[in-house]
Amino acid sequence: MSEVGFALLSAGLALAGGLAVAGVRAVVVDASGCTVEEQRLAAALASLPALGLHPPGARAVKRPYSGCDRDDRIPYAVQGFRHGLTTSRADVASFYADAAREGGWSPVPASDDEPDGRCFAKRIQGIAAQFCVRYSDGRETMTDHHEYEIEIAAAYQDAQDAVR
Repeated sequence: MSEVGFALLSAGLALAGGLAVAGVRAVVVDASGCTVEEQRLAAALASLPALGLHPPGARAVKRPYSGCDRDDRIPYAVQGFRHGLTTSRADVASFYADAAREGGWSPVPASDDEPDGRCFAKRIQGIAAQFCVRYSDGRETMTDHHEYEIEIAAAYQDAQDAVR
């Protein structure tokens, strides 16, 4: 075989190998960038009873959803609610603090990411998870000041510290 033929064969094999690796990656990582394991964790988070908890008079405003953050692939599950006009944010916060404590969740100290301190943490499937109540203020996805979301996600450092 000539040197040119060998070089073309080598380049073709390298290209085929690269495509095979890319094909394997496409099977392992879905459209959101989640691995199979991360998708399993997101599904486990979505099935937690805590995601459906809400105070009396609140109602779900959209279907729950789960996945992975596109930037850092942190698995999460979210459910949006709207509380009644006579229910205050303090009532909502108190409801979730009581429910979290009863469910074995530990409070996470307020931080730059969660200045209101409405997050709780516990271990789920061996990893630290964070359960947060977030209101719509300043969020483009929600427009009503009575709407809020419950998010359960694989934990950030603050939550990991809370479950140690």
